[in-house]
Amino acid sequence: MKRNRLLAFFIDYILVLLIFVPISILINLNSTEENSNRPFEIFYPLLFLVLFVFYNRDLIDGRSIGKRIVGIGVRDQSNVQHTPGIIRLFFRNVLLILWPLELLFFIITGRRLGDRLLKTKVVELKKKVLSKEEETPE
Repeated sequence: MKRNRLLAFFIDYILVLLIFVPISILINLNSTEENSNRPFEIFYPLLFLVLFVFYNRDLIDGRSIGKRIVGIGVRDQSNVQHTPGIIRLFFRNVLLILWPLELLFFIITGRRLGDRLLKTKVVELKKKVLSKEEETPE
């Protein structure tokens, strides 16, 4: 499970970088002496947007793009059939600001500090398989 969680995080992180880095480069390429403050006027809102998306990546069914690809999702610790609410999912990811502590907890326990504090759990999710009656005609 640790490997799946790390892979999902890596996928999400790469997706954020694929969006953020090219846009940042384009902003800096358009910088001149006359508009030297302009890149910062664009960069900070862009950074805020990227962080907002990153911290909210699990809000749809407790699954980010990386988690969907790997087949895992965030669930309530006491009921793995239930997806935690958006506030819990958001604050779970905001705790990544404390990434050294999060990493230490993850290495030692296999769970993040955010999972512990907000009573969430990352579980493997089964993919729905269509039965013969549910199969769609070709």
